[in-house]
Amino acid sequence: MSPYRPSQSGAMFALLLAAAPALASKDDPRHVMPAAPPAFSPGTPSCATIVPQGPLSVTDLIDVALCRNPITAASWAGVRVAAANIGVARGNYYPQITVGAGPQLNRNRYFNPNNIGGSTTTTSLNSTANIAIDYLLFDFGGRSAEVDAARASERVALANYADSAQSVVFNTIAAYNALQAAIAAEAATEANVAYLKNSLDNARGRMRAGVTTPADSLQAETAYEQARFTLVQAQGNTQVARGQLAVAVGLLPQTPLQLAPTPPLASVDMLGRNIDSLLDEAQRLRPDIAAARAQSAVAEANVRSAQALSKPSISTSASSGASYADTQRDSVTTAVGISLTVPLFTGYRYAYQVTAARAALDQANAQTKVTEQSAALDVWNNRSALETQLKSLSSARALIRSAQASADIAQGRFKAGVGTITDTLNAASALATARQQLVAAEYGVRDAQAGLAKSIGALGETVDSMRTR
Repeated sequence: MSPYRPSQSGAMFALLLAAAPALASKDDPRHVMPAAPPAFSPGTPSCATIVPQGPLSVTDLIDVALCRNPITAASWAGVRVAAANIGVARGNYYPQITVGAGPQLNRNRYFNPNNIGGSTTTTSLNSTANIAIDYLLFDFGGRSAEVDAARASERVALANYADSAQSVVFNTIAAYNALQAAIAAEAATEANVAYLKNSLDNARGRMRAGVTTPADSLQAETAYEQARFTLVQAQGNTQVARGQLAVAVGLLPQTPLQLAPTPPLASVDMLGRNIDSLLDEAQRLRPDIAAARAQSAVAEANVRSAQALSKPSISTSASSGASYADTQRDSVTTAVGISLTVPLFTGYRYAYQVTAARAALDQANAQTKVTEQSAALDVWNNRSALETQLKSLSSARALIRSAQASADIAQGRFKAGVGTITDTLNAASALATARQQLVAAEYGVRDAQAGLAKSIGALGETVDSMRTR
């Protein structure tokens, strides 16, 4: 009989605790986790080097948005989740090792039937420790399919991140254009207020000279006050646009932003290409199409994984354990085995899993076609919109020239006493409308350029071209 050794249990616990850090996995032992998000474009700086200073250009704002907007942060976290799942799937290729140890206190009380009220109590302390290894040797491609599905899921996540980044960049460009358009519209309204103030002064001067009636002065004053009202609205729109741009960049809406002057309009090279080449480029570059195709790859791998469930598997196992007791002899047991598992009948569960996986594959393939068709329509619509905006801009430029000339003549004639206040106010209204249409047309072209680039998937090239202007 072994002597009583209560310290053996504690010693075994201490040994396992000391070995635990060595046996435990690190955060990324297989090096599958991506270190940093991919650059949006070759010219995009890393977040560590971005220090916005002075007036901000649209590309400065884009760089800040890519680093600070929570949409891109959430998408990148999704990429890391998918990458970690690759490590999970690859873990099935390795042996599974477990260890255990623990003390057990046993107390037994025996009663003597020949001695009423007599009993005997025994107490024993047992300590056990064991290690077990299980290793799946062959499973007809189930593990390989799981790894393929995990890798395809990572491609889906990366494509979704790229799509999110394009959306953040497009939204930043749109918010920047909206603010610059609001500022330009405010300036146009201020010019209209100044024009009408000059007309009002002329009307009052003529009334004091007795060459016109008070009605002319009142009409001029009404138009002037209406223009001032419109100016207040324009100023409010500018404030709203400032907050929207700050939020698009990932800042608080009250953050003051000092903007650099708007760069000149870029040449519209994309309209020089035929629609077929644009559609082909969209099929190659658009991240949502890449995500849909990768999702089909996930579904195809899931079919193979489901098919492997109904097939045999071969695994091996080994275990060793030791038991120490204070009332009996110590013992050590060791076992090694290999097993073949064949699923004979599972209530048709595996058959329906394969059916469901194949249906999911058909669904993913159909969704890919839907995405491709939607992308083609998106390119078509944005190309048509850009053509329309360019024509509108050409008309707006011609309109502003004629409206400005008409307003100058009308005001000169009124000041000289040969024109009427009605002609002057009508010309002022036409000029105000022409100014607003010019602003809308110019920034409509800028929005349409960005929209077409995004629909093709080439927004990164567009942003890099902005850096050189």
